[in-house]
Amino acid sequence: MALGAVRATPYTTVLRLVGWAIQPGTWHELDGRCVARGVDIRSIPSDQFLNLIYAEMLDRLSPKEGQSMQDARKMLDSMLGVSAWAAPGQGSRTEKPRDPDAPWWWDSPEEASDSFLKSMGVVL
Repeated sequence: MALGAVRATPYTTVLRLVGWAIQPGTWHELDGRCVARGVDIRSIPSDQFLNLIYAEMLDRLSPKEGQSMQDARKMLDSMLGVSAWAAPGQGSRTEKPRDPDAPWWWDSPEEASDSFLKSMGVVL
């Protein structure tokens, strides 16, 4: 891997992103938007292609009834394992192991404790 390159996205995430993008209608709209901007979607590097799909998913994200946009985003990010994605200039990260029975919003006991204390106005 070249200096400064980003680690590959986890395989299951690639399947989810591409699986969403290649749905009839979705693919054609995405490709059409790129063509209108002078970009051949099939010729961009794979990391940028996946980022494009992710950005489009975020643009189309709509919260369920009673759900905030922030919670909808957190749910999508959790499903895609975004916390483990590397960014340019950063080392690769590994996603923390999760209890398979834990709800989508559960990060860790420490995060739960910190967010509870913060919501109660407790500053340590």
